[in-house]
Amino acid sequence: MRETIQDSVTRLIRYQRAPATATGVFRRWKHNSDILPRLRNALEALLDAYGKFEPVVYDMQGILDDGSDVAIHCRPPEGGGTPEIIGFQVKSFDDLAKKDYMRELKAQRDDSLRKVQGLSYYFMVLCTDAKTHRDRIRNIEAEFRSADRTEVIEPEFAYTFLNLPKTRIEAHVKRVMEADDIVFRRALASIELPFPFARALIVFFAIKLALTGATAYTLGELHGDESLRSIYKELSEQQAVLLEQSLERTEVPSLDIELREGSLADEDEYNDEEEYQPVKLVEFDEQIATDLDFIDTSFVELDANSDVIRVLPEQMQPLLAVVTDALVRYEYNEAQLSSYMFDLMIRD
Repeated sequence: MRETIQDSVTRLIRYQRAPATATGVFRRWKHNSDILPRLRNALEALLDAYGKFEPVVYDMQGILDDGSDVAIHCRPPEGGGTPEIIGFQVKSFDDLAKKDYMRELKAQRDDSLRKVQGLSYYFMVLCTDAKTHRDRIRNIEAEFRSADRTEVIEPEFAYTFLNLPKTRIEAHVKRVMEADDIVFRRALASIELPFPFARALIVFFAIKLALTGATAYTLGELHGDESLRSIYKELSEQQAVLLEQSLERTEVPSLDIELREGSLADEDEYNDEEEYQPVKLVEFDEQIATDLDFIDTSFVELDANSDVIRVLPEQMQPLLAVVTDALVRYEYNEAQLSSYMFDLMIRD
């Protein structure tokens, strides 16, 4: 069963917690001129993406006098079913700097629940400096912890949501709405490998194959590709953080353990859920060579007499189907397609 729009909003608005230091930007953002436009854009992107899988009619109302800054009215197509109404109340740094901030929050929430017939859920989105207003945030969470149909969104989550790229939102909706789709499941299964950059390489080849039909590359072409370098840098930083956290959990005293893609320290370290252990990526050019060796014969063929890499299209069919779906569904250009596919298949 596909999730409701409220479920999608709840899942995405809590997609990822940003560092508390990042929320310092909220000190400069104004309620009406900075925060509300970003909130509306993020919600529009989510609703548009949702509508590409499930028919929905919606409208979004602006600053209201019913206790909500934004309200989404979602109506089933052709007038069937009950409308779903979701309210959002935004609190900026300036709003929470007021002495009577709590009284105002209570009054606005009560207004919404009393005046908006059919309100299904009410989000309080706290867009403030998480360090400066730490105590006030805790007070708000304590006050509304058991409140009916009400959820408080902390600044760290609000910051991530307001800065999500459109392709990241669309990838999230795709992953949720088509979690049981056989083609998508086969695409995910086809790159179910323990090495993140190896998966990224395979996705890269599938994108190029769909867009250009290219099936042969030189190492120099791969070394010079900026999209590969960008995802490598991101994955390298991510794996370094995960490795450090993993070592802290197992009380390993230092980071002197060298793990490279293609060589696991100990297969017994995998837990019962078969989660992949973090690995330390090496330098970019060396990493490409390591991963090409790993996917040789399964997705590519390496020519022993040259530096030519030949892609095996027949092994890419599930991934190609997902890439083609994205091109038709969203009409992406190459940069957008790459961002979407890495979000869909690698980052999440």
